[in-house]
Amino acid sequence: MSNAADLRYLEQPVYATRPQLRLEGQRDEGFEARLMAWELHESLDGLAALQLRAADWLVDDSGAGRFAHPTNAGLALGARIDLAFADQPLFSGRVSALGLASGERQAPVMTLNAEDPLMAARQARRTRVFESTTLADLMKTLLSNLGLNADLQTLPGAPAVWAQLNESDLAFARRLLAAHDATLLLQGERVWVGPLAQVPGGELTLALGAQLREVQVQADLAQQCTQVTAAGFDAAQGSAFQVSSTGTQPGNGSGVRGDALLALAMGARNEHLAGQACFTEQQAQALADAAFDQRLRRFVTARGTAEGLPTLRAGTRLSLNGLGPWFSNRYQVAEVWHRFDLQQGYRTDFVAHCAFLGQA
Repeated sequence: MSNAADLRYLEQPVYATRPQLRLEGQRDEGFEARLMAWELHESLDGLAALQLRAADWLVDDSGAGRFAHPTNAGLALGARIDLAFADQPLFSGRVSALGLASGERQAPVMTLNAEDPLMAARQARRTRVFESTTLADLMKTLLSNLGLNADLQTLPGAPAVWAQLNESDLAFARRLLAAHDATLLLQGERVWVGPLAQVPGGELTLALGAQLREVQVQADLAQQCTQVTAAGFDAAQGSAFQVSSTGTQPGNGSGVRGDALLALAMGARNEHLAGQACFTEQQAQALADAAFDQRLRRFVTARGTAEGLPTLRAGTRLSLNGLGPWFSNRYQVAEVWHRFDLQQGYRTDFVAHCAFLGQA
């Protein structure tokens, strides 16, 4: 998707900053008009969450007041809610909480919280063991049992034993996938499962002083290393092993990598995965690669606020311009917050990462 298409509505002198809202598939313009604020949060960890605040008081022609929420026929706990902006879908999920805030100096305000379909994985807590199962097959089984369709990408690893100990299905999936530098995200009607570096999210370019309102960028050597090692014992072969990694997936961007700058500035630094149980050399290598890559890709962190951009999502490949030779680069968005209120309008806050520092 081109950047011009993503920002087409910003080219108009006046454009709507309110979203289109559907409850149980029906457009609710009255509820849209009463919206005072909304916030949508999503990250590369999966599970998007939406919060809405709306005025909950109506005055009729006679001057009598009454609560507004009974007029919303589709509004109920568990109701499906869909949010879109400029014909771009932003969120689809179920209402998980409803509330009311009021007081002597505050007219009634209704609050609504919703989560996407991965909420089913968050609510299921279990203790169980999967034997002789690949990571891909485990994810497919887990999501299928929750009634979710999986869009599985290539995942590393041979069949193994996986233990879920008093964990929610979501926490269990996150733990196993993170150890292999992978994640799960809702993409339309399917749950995308695959490597972090391959998360589908489109591409976008933002320039400081234009669509990018403000930004803070920092390159930090504190969490960097020049090598990650892991060791274990292969009972089937009857031998110990040790592996090392200097990364396989540095991600977006160009310039000098964080591990190279660490070696130049402070010397070599090895990180050993002492807390990880490794039963095969292949498993140890996957863990070491994932640990190194995750550190490296967080070398440079950008925290910014842009104009309201419905196409700026978790996973987006984001080119930031106007930040000088060090920090003008390509990043991957790790977290994003779409926010609207009556004071500041629609804006998008984000956190993005890059493994490289540009050169003057």
